[in-house]
Amino acid sequence: MINLLPILIRKELHTVYSNRTLVVALLAASFLLVLMMIMLVPSYFMLMLNGAFGLESQTVPDTSFNTNKKEALTNDINRKVNLLLEGIKMKSVLPTEAISLTINAKSKMALGESSVQIFGFEYSSAKDSKAAVKSVETSIKITGNAKDRGSLKEFVSNIESDPAVKSVDVPVNNFLPDKNLLFSITAYFK
Repeated sequence: MINLLPILIRKELHTVYSNRTLVVALLAASFLLVLMMIMLVPSYFMLMLNGAFGLESQTVPDTSFNTNKKEALTNDINRKVNLLLEGIKMKSVLPTEAISLTINAKSKMALGESSVQIFGFEYSSAKDSKAAVKSVETSIKITGNAKDRGSLKEFVSNIESDPAVKSVDVPVNNFLPDKNLLFSITAYFK
């Protein structure tokens, strides 16, 4: 219907429509701005009041005496603990070191990594209180699946060849089947 009007009237209608749209948009924006200012005024006054009262009420307590007392007590406790620990020599293998040792043993295998699959690790560390020199006995239990007896034997020998390993416990029932051996090996560390 607008196409039937002459060009000048069409331009005039377009200008009037644009002006009305602009006025409505400006009114909406100004209304939102005024509303936002009204909402922020109470927060501003609360901030100013709390800031003024907060500066007056803040005092810095003198903690130099308490700090010196705590430092002396802490130093005394640390000295006593160090005296107790001098006779106890504890060296344990970290879980990450134990797991990396088994992964290295697996990667050294001649048949490749697919001959032994590792399902899980169980790390344990216990203090040996019966010995004259107190120590920590660390072990890792490795569960998995080996393709055949030869690959399991090679995997166990690779673990035993590591200098950090004291002994390896391999139950006999791990070697009973010919193929797809489910195994559970316990390696004890020095």
